[in-house]
This record gives sequence, structure tokens and C-alpha cells, in this order.
Amino acid sequence: MIHTKVLAALQKELQNKYTISSTIRHKGERGRIREFGVANFLRDNLPSAYGVASGEVFSFHSDVVSPQCDVIVYDDLRTPIFGRGAAVQQVPIEGTYVVIEVRSIIDTSTLRDTAKRFNAIRNVVV
Repeated sequence: MIHTKVLAALQKELQNKYTISSTIRHKGERGRIREFGVANFLRDNLPSAYGVASGEVFSFHSDVVSPQCDVIVYDDLRTPIFGRGAAVQQVPIEGTYVVIEVRSIIDTSTLRDTAKRFNAIRNVVV
């Protein structure tokens, strides 16, 4: 089936980019390139009604702002994005579909840290 072949090829392409990123020695930069890879994969494969950003989530009804979010998928047709062309975007929670945390290693410590981040993001909604 053609869709199975396409998905397998896309998975291989993403895996190759991950492998190449492993050559970057600086942990923060390695993480940034992996986040960029996931974001670009989504930009290339999601319908154009969805936008992909990296930055903070906020609410129009609160002064609470999320911690840094690796990948934010939002409604690109109805959501104003602050800093759209900048390195960091600010995305209203009201138009956010999903926040993705990109991790190279999943263990108890990273799961705890990720849970804290997602709890902080949930606190944006008042």
C-alpha cells in the first residue's frame, strides 16, 4: 500500500535527521535541532490550517504564561501569533491544539520534568 511506504519513508527521514543531530556535542543545541526537526516534519505534513511554533503559550484572560514549549500546534486560520517570524513565538492557549515536548531520552526523571511542564501549561487556563 502506498501510504505505508510513504509513512515508512517519512519515519526513516526523521530518524536520519535524528542520527545526524547526534553529532552535535552541545546538549542545548542538539535539543534545539531535534525540536526544529519535529516542527519541520509537522509543518511539511499537517494541513495548512495548522500552524507550528516554538515558544510560550498565554491566555487573553490571564497574566500566566507557560514555560518554554518545544513545539506548539495551533489553529493557523483563527489564531494571532505574536512574534510569528521570530525565534520565539507567543501563542494564545485559546487557539492551541497541542504542545509537544521533544526528548531524546525518556526515563523517570524526564517524565517527572515533563509532567511539571504540562501542569504549568494547564495553569495558563484560568
